Amino acid sequence: MCQMNKQYDNFLKIINTSLTGRISNLDDPDFESLGELAFCQDIAPIFLEGAIKYPEFSAAPISIKARLIDNSTKSVIRQTQNTAEFLSIYSKLTDAGLKPIVLKGLVCRKAYGNLENHRASGDEDVFISKADFPLCHKILTDNGYLPEDERDYSDRYLSRIAAVAYSSETAHLKIELHLNLFGTQNPVRKAMNRRFDEALKNPYKMLCDKVEIYTLQPTDHYLFLLLHYLKHFMTTGAGIRHVTDLAVFGNKYKDIIDFSDAEKKFTEFIDGSFYADTVKLMNLLGGEETASADGLDCGRLLNDLMDGGTFGYDDRDLTYAGTFISSKTGGSRFGLFRSVFPSYDLLSSMHPELYDKPWKLPSVYCKRITGYIKNKRNPEAEKKAIEKGNKRIKLLSDYGLKKK
Repeated sequence: MCQMNKQYDNFLKIINTSLTGRISNLDDPDFESLGELAFCQDIAPIFLEGAIKYPEFSAAPISIKARLIDNSTKSVIRQTQNTAEFLSIYSKLTDAGLKPIVLKGLVCRKAYGNLENHRASGDEDVFISKADFPLCHKILTDNGYLPEDERDYSDRYLSRIAAVAYSSETAHLKIELHLNLFGTQNPVRKAMNRRFDEALKNPYKMLCDKVEIYTLQPTDHYLFLLLHYLKHFMTTGAGIRHVTDLAVFGNKYKDIIDFSDAEKKFTEFIDGSFYADTVKLMNLLGGEETASADGLDCGRLLNDLMDGGTFGYDDRDLTYAGTFISSKTGGSRFGLFRSVFPSYDLLSSMHPELYDKPWKLPSVYCKRITGYIKNKRNPEAEKKAIEKGNKRIKLLSDYGLKKK
């Protein structure tokens, strides 16, 4: 079953046109709302490439067309610059004998072909071993990329932290050095990490603009994209771009990826119906994958993805309910008090500096209290937020999210 909102259906058809060139019949497209969806999902440049191929787009409001063109032009230029900057920095890492694994961003963009820089990336993610961190850190800082939170990077800290983020005052690019892929907040995240224990020992080489980079083997990368998508979905939600990346990446490496193996490993974390509905949406975007299980309701899944924005943070009510959702999907059960005052172990996994400096616990709690009070709204709004949180939890339950 896949009943969906009419405009959402139009939106997927337009994105499909961008990616495949195929023209579909649109159903009374409202380009004002479709344009807003494109901005919300951070996919405007790709959307515009498809929209201009439809005669109905000529009647779209001038303000929306102008905004789409302006946003897309700036985004493509910025992404082109960021790609060149990243490859320059990455070359310095490999020149030093390192083999950092590039995740998602650059590798996914290359799968988009001529639209590679239409797919915006806020940062570039690089997976390294703990042993390589000191040299990576030195090379980045020597080249003007400073950590967003300077600290003493002890061995214990690096064993718990998911990533260290670096940014530059002279470039728009942000680089994240990942010590693990999914964090250590709960047993589910740890189990996801274990799927990639051997990834650093067996990298896949590819050329990007004449620069050799290391990344995950295609089947592992496809599985990583699935688990990354699930990670967002099981907290404050995923976005349609996660599914688009999966469709495009799957098509690019369809002769190499072992889809049945990836599906088998993915469904250790959630029932096959979730993968099946995701594959159905991938098919609507031009993907060629198949699933062995039956779907539940891809229209319901699409509604959740479109409500969520790029990474699940657009709907403010869902964002507010995020800790409530997380408490139900992270392997523990606690209410509002524990959302604000989680245990030391759980809080340390979110703030690894506490492992080395436990006396900072009160200050972290104070920040959480301040954040809660700041975001606390009127009772009616809170009720709406919890209703949306419960709706997401029901969806997760129906899809059979598995505890670890």
